[in-house]
This record gives sequence, structure tokens and C-alpha cells, in this order.
Amino acid sequence: MINEIILFIKKEKIIFWILISSIIFSLIFIFTNRIPELFLYWKEIMLFLYSISISIIATIIFYIFQIYIPNIKKTKKIVKVFHEQYKYFKLDTIQIFIWVLNENNKEPEDLIDLDDFKKYFKSEKWDMTDNWSELINRIEDDDNDEHFQDLVFQIELLHKKINLLLLSIDLPDDVFSFFHRLDETLSKLKYIRKDSERYQNDYKIFWRTLWEIFTGWSNINWYSNIDFVKKNLDKV
Repeated sequence: MINEIILFIKKEKIIFWILISSIIFSLIFIFTNRIPELFLYWKEIMLFLYSISISIIATIIFYIFQIYIPNIKKTKKIVKVFHEQYKYFKLDTIQIFIWVLNENNKEPEDLIDLDDFKKYFKSEKWDMTDNWSELINRIEDDDNDEHFQDLVFQIELLHKKINLLLLSIDLPDDVFSFFHRLDETLSKLKYIRKDSERYQNDYKIFWRTLWEIFTGWSNINWYSNIDFVKKNLDKV
């Protein structure tokens, strides 16, 4: 409760100072209302302003305890659940990568760190290709398409979770923009099919999106070693 009130003071400074001003004015009125009037209708004006101040105080207190704090708790719960779901998405997807490469000595937890993932999948194999290229080639050559569809399924799950996040809580503008762009990208990729006319272009975007998620790569910062999904969630 105390943490939520402190957060309210930090984020809702205007409302907080309106509350403080109303309380101060109300206290001044209580201790000075017996003083003789300074001019005609002074007492009526002060009583009118006092009534407004009391209404403001009651409204803001109601807002804090009945709307703001419950919303904060709801937001924290949703963000915490999304953090966990996002972690499982990464672990499940990495597990598919491991199966495709037949790396029995690796566990998903070993590669969930952005830097560890990048180092492993960019390391060269005996034929001078890296593990990431090898992974893409093997899935591309997979006749029964099983692993590729497993990855598409993971993309679809993440898309649903992000969509739910966007609909469930009020996100800051920059955070909303980030997840909205990611949501749009994932919504297109979850329908990717090898027999479609746009397959080659969508296929490149598919793997580039996964690489960005698992390594923190971006056109602007290159390899910043920052998980942009987690970074934006921490702003909420």
C-alpha cells in the first residue's frame, strides 16, 4: 500500500499537489472561519471554496484507493505473469533450436542469456558455417516441416500474450508503441507458410525477428545486449 501511494505521488504530481492544496485550504478555513469578515460575503465565498476543497479531497482519496491502487496491483500482476510467459517462450523456442541441431549437451537455460545465445549461434562449425545458419538451413530442408511449424506456433503464442498485454493495461506511450510494432510483426509471421507467394521475404523477417528477440540486436544499437521486451516491461 505504501509503495503504491509513493508511486502515485511520483507519477501523479499535479493531482497530488491539488490534494495537498485542498487540505491546506480546508485547514486554514477551519481555524479562521470564526474571524470577523474582512468584506461583504467573505464567509460565504470561503464556505463555497471550502465545500469544493472537501469534494476534491474526497474524490482524490476515492480515486487513489478505489481506482489507482487496484489498477497498479492489476498492472503489476499482469506484467509479472507476462515476464514468466516470455521466459517460457524463450526456453521453449531454444529447446526447438537444440533439437534441430541435435545438441544433446545443451540445455535451454544455457542459452537464454543474450550474450551466451549470440556467442553460441554465431560460433563457426567445421564447414565454416555458424550454428544460426545451420539451424535455418536444417529447418529450410526439413521435408515434413515439423520444427518450422513448432516455431510458428511459439510465435503465435507470444503474439497472443502481447495482444493481451496491450488490451489489459494502460501502457506508457513509448512502451505501447514498442509492443504494438512487435505485435504487428508477430501477427504477420504466425501465418507464414512455405507455399505462399511472400514466403521468401516473410521467411527472412521471421528469422530476423527471432534473432532480435534472442540477441538484443537492432538496426540502431546493433548488439546492445539489452532484452528490449524486458526493458520496456520494466518501464510499466
